[in-house]
Amino acid sequence: MKRNLLYISLIWIISIPNLFSQTADPQLNALIQAGIEQSHSLKINRFETRKTQLDRKRAWQTFLPKIQLNTSYTRLDNDIVLDEDLQKLLMGTQSLLAKEALGLPFNAPLPPQVPLQPIPPVQEKNIYKSAVDAEWILFSGLKVTNTSKALKHKEKALSYKNEIIKKELVEKISKSYLQLGLINASFEVLKQSRKYLQKQNEYVTKAIQNGLTTDLDLQKIKLAEKELDLKELELNNNKKLAVLQLAQLTGKNKKELQNLRIPFRRWILDLAQLKKKERVELKALKEGIEAKKALKKAELSEYIPKIAAKAHYELTDRSLTMLDPKWYVGIGVKWNLFDGLQALNKSKKIHYEVEAQKEKLQETKELIALQQQQAFLNYEKALEEIGMRKQEVKLASETYEYSLKKYRNGLVSITEVLKDLNRLEKAELDLKKSIYRQNMATIALLNAYDGIVENLN
Repeated sequence: MKRNLLYISLIWIISIPNLFSQTADPQLNALIQAGIEQSHSLKINRFETRKTQLDRKRAWQTFLPKIQLNTSYTRLDNDIVLDEDLQKLLMGTQSLLAKEALGLPFNAPLPPQVPLQPIPPVQEKNIYKSAVDAEWILFSGLKVTNTSKALKHKEKALSYKNEIIKKELVEKISKSYLQLGLINASFEVLKQSRKYLQKQNEYVTKAIQNGLTTDLDLQKIKLAEKELDLKELELNNNKKLAVLQLAQLTGKNKKELQNLRIPFRRWILDLAQLKKKERVELKALKEGIEAKKALKKAELSEYIPKIAAKAHYELTDRSLTMLDPKWYVGIGVKWNLFDGLQALNKSKKIHYEVEAQKEKLQETKELIALQQQQAFLNYEKALEEIGMRKQEVKLASETYEYSLKKYRNGLVSITEVLKDLNRLEKAELDLKKSIYRQNMATIALLNAYDGIVENLN
């Protein structure tokens, strides 16, 4: 009966479909979606993307006119007046004009009843001004264009970073989920071992009552049960940690995760459908390089002339002098001929950063190629290991049943039976662990080819 149960479990493992698309677990998918929705890293990266989008808009808004309303009040210590000689000259001129109007000779005295106007100050000491100023950049020397290109590439790099974060998150959640599944499966193995011990307990108890064995055999079974208790305690502690980690990644309630029934099975890939494509890490690095190239051009744009239009309009003319205009418009050119080599040195610094990024890109390509090869080899090794572990379980099961028969016929001690039971338990746990390692190898292989998100999410 025990052998039949074991064969049924092995057939169940072997008969799992070989298409990875059928390994999709709605329960895992829900956890991944929850993790993506509550991921702090993803939210931070989205805010960074929005900031970059806003910076890009601001760059183009440089070409929008800037209009300012300026109001000021100034009080001088005294009015600004013409010098005394000039005032006398103006008063004499005013007297001559008055005499001419009255028909008097220029050397005749001016009648006292004819008043002369005092010479007004050039500027009164109380000065109040209110004006509107406008400035309009017509040509930025291509600085805005190049800055906008740099920000566009930065935005793309951030979008690829978003995919990298998502990929890492899916990997972490999947591994925690599989670890929890392994722990639950290990509990089932220990539960089966406890059932075996309970049956042995019943058999030995009856044998003691019939005088066929001693109490020592029963004590050995009790000790084996205590060892199972310790193993279950260790598994419980591991489960608490796994649940805590999964709760942190997904934001789900720990009680809900504690009661998950996780299907424990191996995940098989159709390697023919595993397409090679450019990793998002490489795409992000390339966009970063393009952003720095555009930024370099933006720095060199400082040496290109810039053109701007300006306008000014006084809202009040009360404090204007005869020399102050009511309004004016103009257009100007600003050409930075020499800035102490500041812009040139900045562009050189960015050039070195670009070269460093190119080296990092090449290094990443080599590391990815190595990672893909290693992941493929580990995947194949994990598949082979499962086959070996199945043989171990089969052999350990047959050995245990044979030992049990010999014990009941008085040919071996209970110690041998318990050793063989322990070997069977270890073989079954090793099989579970090998399936777990194969699943982890599948995740690593998918991750190496950037297929983890689309296959598990």
